[in-house]
Amino acid sequence: MLARSRWRSSVKPYGAGGDHGLGRIGHGGAAMYIHFTCKAHAESIVVERKLMPCSYLGSFTEGMAPAYGIAVGGEYVPSVQRSPLGRSDVMDTAVLFTTEAEPKWIAPEEVVWDVPIDGALVLSDAVIIGLEDAIGCLDGSAGIPEPY
Repeated sequence: MLARSRWRSSVKPYGAGGDHGLGRIGHGGAAMYIHFTCKAHAESIVVERKLMPCSYLGSFTEGMAPAYGIAVGGEYVPSVQRSPLGRSDVMDTAVLFTTEAEPKWIAPEEVVWDVPIDGALVLSDAVIIGLEDAIGCLDGSAGIPEPY
């Protein structure tokens, strides 16, 4: 499990090329991310292959807003990742996804992409996974090896 004390630049998302145990998604080494949400929003994310920017925090820069995820192999911090601030007040479902987009920044408990307020983060692949599977990808109980 990644330690909170590491510098943000040292956090590396776990690639799909390893033995992540989920076996339902992967693009030959592409980084995988998790997004917690409600079931209805998770289904929409998977069908549309788009993650909408946050509706609560506003913009980082003019016309841009953050879209959030957590790198597989990161750290589980429910108060950050499953906060009821935003579109979903019940975060009981998770989406495992890949994207070609480069994050604005990465921390052990959070990955942020800057996307247009009226746009979305385009996903390469996405699948709904169980809440326990998602937490296991973050707290180390899924047996995910360190990515480096």
